[in-house]
Formats: sequence, structure tokens, C-alpha cells
Amino acid sequence: MRIQTIRYLLFALCAVIIVVFVAFAAMQSEYLNWDYNDPELAVAGTILHGVEFLFVRLAPFALIASIIGIIFTYKNR
Repeated sequence: MRIQTIRYLLFALCAVIIVVFVAFAAMQSEYLNWDYNDPELAVAGTILHGVEFLFVRLAPFALIASIIGIIFTYKNR
């Protein structure tokens, strides 16, 4: 039962990563076209850029690790 729960969590993590990648692709970094002379937009744009930068760099490793984890939970049967 515990292995099955872990497997479902790993499937959910894979799904979330893929959905966020699609969302970032659909946004097409729209914040890069904002007027950064407005301090509020400058802060929001910088935060969005930082989140997107970190996600794009770290999510592939998390996705690969999740897929490997799913494979290992099936091999334990």
C-alpha cells in the first residue's frame, strides 16, 4: 500500500511538472514585455523570471528522478 501511494505521488509530480512547463510555454515569458519603469511591475517581473529560470533548470531533474522512482516501484513487485 505504501509503495502504491509513493507511485501515485510520483505520477502526480510528473503531471504537475508537465502542466507547469506547458503553462510557461503558453505564457511565452510575457513579463519580458512589461514596462519595468513601474516599480511594482519590475518586482513582479523579476520574481516571475527567477521562478521560471529555476523551474526550467531544476524540473527536468525532478521529472527524471520521478520517472526512475516509478520504474523502481514497479520492479519491487
